[in-house]
Amino acid sequence: MTANREPDRTPADPSVYERLALHLPNDIGIGSALITMVEPHEGHEHDYNRWYEDDHFYSGAMHGPWVYAGRRWVAPRALRDLRPEVDDPAVRPPDAGCYISLYWSTPGHEDDMERWSFLAMAEALMPHGRGFTERTHVYTAFHRFRFACVRAGSGPMKPHLALDHPFAGLVVEVVDAAPAPTLHVDQLR
Repeated sequence: MTANREPDRTPADPSVYERLALHLPNDIGIGSALITMVEPHEGHEHDYNRWYEDDHFYSGAMHGPWVYAGRRWVAPRALRDLRPEVDDPAVRPPDAGCYISLYWSTPGHEDDMERWSFLAMAEALMPHGRGFTERTHVYTAFHRFRFACVRAGSGPMKPHLALDHPFAGLVVEVVDAAPAPTLHVDQLR
């Protein structure tokens, strides 16, 4: 990949790191998840994987502030064929998206992480030839963490550690929940 212009190599002001280190909260847990499902264009699979694994997994997410875990999976054809047809799918066609990546960000910094991600791609990576256009984003979205379902008796693993565990697979279900009802003051009595 070639760069369109020379990157700024001026060292960052040390006070930037001090402010970042002290930007609270710094709780342990999941604030949000970035979920991305991608389908490389036919004939570009090898180049896509080299770019994603060698550069983008890290430069596009993992080295950003407030991102503390990430993992990538491959959905082979046999598993994609098991995806159900639904009335209003998040993924079209249902078998699209053979690569899925998931990243956790810390609580309290969900908006910060999203801003960093967009800025990094738009201004630090793509203009310098560090993007990959021969792919389709089947599904890419940031999601706020609300709750976890943990199997009883499954041990002490906490949800925020799940991406560090060598699980063999992942199931993703996208649910477009109805908005919470608005209550009026007279209904609260």
